[in-house]
Amino acid sequence: MANYYLKNSIWLLSEKIVRLIVNFISVVYLANLLGPTIYGEYSYLYSIGMIIYTISSLGLDNVTTRECINNPIEKDRMLFLSLLLRGTTFVVTAVIYSLFLTSSNFNVSILILSAYAYTIITPYELYYAGIANSKFFSSMRTLAFLLSTIAKIIFAYWRYYELVALAFALEGVIYILFSYLKIKVHFTLGRHIINYCEIKKIIIMSLPLFYVSMVLIFSSKIDQILILHFLNFNELGVFSVAISISSALCILPNTFTSAFYGKILNSNDNELICMIYRINIILGVVIIALSILFIPFIIESFFSPAYFNAADVITLLLFSNVFKSLGFAMNFVIIKKQKQKYSVIYFSLGLIVIILLNYFCIPYFGIKGAGLVSIIGQVLTNLVFPLLFLDKDINLEIKNIMISFVKAPLFIVKDIKAVIKL
Repeated sequence: MANYYLKNSIWLLSEKIVRLIVNFISVVYLANLLGPTIYGEYSYLYSIGMIIYTISSLGLDNVTTRECINNPIEKDRMLFLSLLLRGTTFVVTAVIYSLFLTSSNFNVSILILSAYAYTIITPYELYYAGIANSKFFSSMRTLAFLLSTIAKIIFAYWRYYELVALAFALEGVIYILFSYLKIKVHFTLGRHIINYCEIKKIIIMSLPLFYVSMVLIFSSKIDQILILHFLNFNELGVFSVAISISSALCILPNTFTSAFYGKILNSNDNELICMIYRINIILGVVIIALSILFIPFIIESFFSPAYFNAADVITLLLFSNVFKSLGFAMNFVIIKKQKQKYSVIYFSLGLIVIILLNYFCIPYFGIKGAGLVSIIGQVLTNLVFPLLFLDKDINLEIKNIMISFVKAPLFIVKDIKAVIKL
């Protein structure tokens, strides 16, 4: 169907823009009402929730989606199996962390972590993304996020801090309930024969991807962990505001790429990957330019003086996202070539460098040091380390992608016309 993927991209982007606006309002109110210390604590727990969410995936996402698309007869069973594995892993990990690994109140911890309980829905969401039909799930996710945000702001205004934590949990619960209405109609839940040998086989197949996903999530969250270790919740609160705003600003380029996930997964055309990520780069650079001009004004206008240092950190984090998108492109090539061992190597090297640099930079330069390390880490991980490979095919593909990115401005008109035809 003409423009099929473009329409899906526009729909996803519309949903993300709504989330961007709502998220900005939420960050402004919560950061100012809770103050940097409490906001930092809640943001830290929310980040831990993302780590637990990643653990619960067990690296099955790409494998499950690929198998469901290639073998539709088995999709009900595969998706249900993924649901069981993710749900069990999430509950066990969240309870262990809340009981033994945090100094925060158990109730607050478990409630905020429950915001990611929708991990059980993710296999179905990714399947629909793979066939470019994300309208329902994106709508339900937006609605759940909106209702949760309203509850957070109301409870924060009245200083009911544990109820603010409950509002985090509402997002996951509401999204699960709404999504269940669709899933129960189109998929068979239960009554599937569980083959433990098959489970073992799938998990073993997913181990490299699971390892890479864990390395990636720790690479993105280690700065917050070390800021708390070396500094305090107050500084972490300021850094969390910077992360929230920079992540929101990255929605446009990242959503554009996500919308074409299924197309890339089913295509052997590496030029398609280069084309989509060239546009991603251009969008990222435009956002950085606008942010340099307007972010200081926005921070000073909407946030208390306690958060003014977030402006410089936001710009640094946006720069790092541009180089991160290069890694996404190369990872698609590596997955297609079935040579995940290379991504394991260069992502691992990147994590080691990021940890070491943060250990030196955060104590001396504070949260700005963490922002600077994010750029250095992404450059080394996605530009330098991949070129160390001895595989000629992978080296050639990576060099082609890098050259294509450098020439992105020269192809922008051609790329936009090509995307419209997808």
